[in-house]
Order: sequence, then structure tokens, then C-alpha cells
Amino acid sequence: CAWMPSRSCGSGWAPTARTSPRSTPSPRCCGRSPSSPRPRWCSRPRPSWARATWCSTSAPAPTPEHTFTGKLGLWTEYEYRGISQTSEKPALQLNLDYAHKSGFYIGTFLTNIKWLEELNPASNANIEWDIYGGFKFPVGADVTLDVGYLRYEYPSSSEFNPKPNTDEVYAGVSYGPATLKYSYSFNNTFGVPDSKGSDYLEL
Repeated sequence: CAWMPSRSCGSGWAPTARTSPRSTPSPRCCGRSPSSPRPRWCSRPRPSWARATWCSTSAPAPTPEHTFTGKLGLWTEYEYRGISQTSEKPALQLNLDYAHKSGFYIGTFLTNIKWLEELNPASNANIEWDIYGGFKFPVGADVTLDVGYLRYEYPSSSEFNPKPNTDEVYAGVSYGPATLKYSYSFNNTFGVPDSKGSDYLEL
């Protein structure tokens, strides 16, 4: 039996395997009848369920209404906005996040730090605790807008004046893999005197 084309769900034709001269004829090719000059082909049709299974494609899973995620990681260094927060020492970090399918999200971030102890060796402020929330939503086919609030909290930092605790609002726009984000601080940023109203742009 020679090559016999069979149509698949994709484009073009896919040949079936060539039968060996010593193998049993393919069930789709019943061989040459002694009284017929041409091969006679089996008339038994393919089951409809087999065709449906072959051509079916799985539908995308629906977006869950609530999503909870967590991540615990150990890093060789914690660097933020180009500045080391751990003096090039390792950092243990925890992320906990909740997201609603509407686009609303809230989360928290914990990490060890060292820069406050370097500013004041008598300080025990070696933890950064961030709390954030916002709303992320599409504004076009491939464009997403993200607006929110971020609080940087540094426990045991009462001896600093101004305190390093910082409040920021932010807005970001994403297109494909690229994100442009603008942040604005409405108090003294990370304890720097007279830094109220500082902003930061990152890409």
C-alpha cells in the first residue's frame, strides 16, 4: 500500500506511515483484489469522536476571582533604586500578595536591611516592612495602567529625626515587557531632611 494522505486539524496534508511489504496491510488499505486492477479502499469511516478529539483545542482557564501568592527568598544582596540596602550582605525576603480579578491588589514585603545601622550604630532598625495597594487595569490591547500607594516602614527607628518612614504614590504604564513608573513622596523621603515632594522615574 503506498502513501495515503490524511487531513489533520492543521494546514496541509500529513502522510500516514508506509506499510512494510511483510507487515499486515493497514486497516485503511485492504490490499489489491485479484479481480480488480486497482486497490480497493476500506469504506469504514473514522469515528466522529476521534475526529473531534484530534481537532479539539482546550479553552483558556478563566481568571480566578481571588488570587493569593507568597514568596520567600534568600538573596546575595538587597539593592533598591541603585543603592545597596544591606551593605552588599545577604537578604532574606518575604512577599505576600492578594489580587482580585477586578484589578485591585494589596500586599506586603519584609526584608532585613543594614543602612540605618550604618547611619547610627546604636540603632536596632534592621527591618524594612512595606505595605502597598493599588489598582491595575488595561487601557488598550497591550497597555496596562497601574496606580497605587506604597508605605515604607522601618520599625525601631524612633531615634532618627526625620524618621525614615516614607509614603509614596505611584503610577505606571506597561506595554509588552516594558514598564514606565513614576513615584512621588509626600513626606521626607527615607529620612533625608527637606526631601518632601521627591519623585523618582524608572523604566
